[in-house]
Amino acid sequence: MRVRKLLDKEEILSIIRRLAKNIVNYYNSELNLVVVLEGARRFALDLVDEILKIKSIKINIFYIKLSSYGSGTSSSGKVIVEKDIKENLEGKDLLIVEDIVDTGITINFLRSYLLNNKKAGSVRICTLLDKPSRRKVNVELDYVGYEVPNKFVVGYGVDFDGKYRELDYIGFLEQNVDKK
Repeated sequence: MRVRKLLDKEEILSIIRRLAKNIVNYYNSELNLVVVLEGARRFALDLVDEILKIKSIKINIFYIKLSSYGSGTSSSGKVIVEKDIKENLEGKDLLIVEDIVDTGITINFLRSYLLNNKKAGSVRICTLLDKPSRRKVNVELDYVGYEVPNKFVVGYGVDFDGKYRELDYIGFLEQNVDKK
């Protein structure tokens, strides 16, 4: 397989700057980020950098690791918490930072989990990439970076079976076609 570039690094940073501006307009004194590992880590760090360039605000970062993908490009449909947040989130206003929302199953699970299990005061969602064409669960996204086509995207934190996460751009996988 090969990767066809969709967004280069500058385009990604431009999207993140726009998201950061919108986020600081909503949050005034404290921002509690729930970062979904592993994919959203890179996006979250760049987002925090851009937010702090705009506004001096206290930022708390909480990490959670979920899984819903088996192998390859299909979702198992069942979400598992692999690494939970140990800190007390009761009553806190949280902003989930996700790399991509496609079926909506994982992000819907996480929003519900934070509200019901962790007793969060509120939960908003920020995603770098949105793939509404694959949506199985209707979920409200508060901050959306870029809508991607119905292709399997990789790069900038998003992986395919553990590969391509390190790319500094976002692309989609193409099957290699041998011409004979």
